[in-house]
Amino acid sequence: MTTLTGLTSTEAAKRLADAGPNEVPEPQFSFFKATMKRLWEPSAWILEAALILEIVLGKDLQAGFIALMLGFAALNGAIQEGRASRVLHELSHDLTVTVAVNRDNRWQTLSARDLVVGDLISLQPGDLLAPRSFMVKA
Repeated sequence: MTTLTGLTSTEAAKRLADAGPNEVPEPQFSFFKATMKRLWEPSAWILEAALILEIVLGKDLQAGFIALMLGFAALNGAIQEGRASRVLHELSHDLTVTVAVNRDNRWQTLSARDLVVGDLISLQPGDLLAPRSFMVKA
């Protein structure tokens, strides 16, 4: 049972074993999906319509250039998204968010991923709020 004095260490360990760590799962980057996403957006639709029109009109050279532009834009966008995803992954694993938690009737600093449902945490101005947290009183 959660009280305003927080949990005991044994109860918190039990809840951590049951629910797992307090973290948001990271989506896996897919180069294919990122490329296809670039081809399914309004700016690409305009070029795709122009490509179809050029093919219907029999202008193969212009259609080829449009196809190259579409392919380059999609591949370049997917490469940039992959780089950004890798940097965010590295940053998120280099940074450790810590939280002041009341366990066993004493305040201690723990990693936010070790929080469990029912933990009493202290927030100060500028603190980051851990996932699955809610305010009891202000």
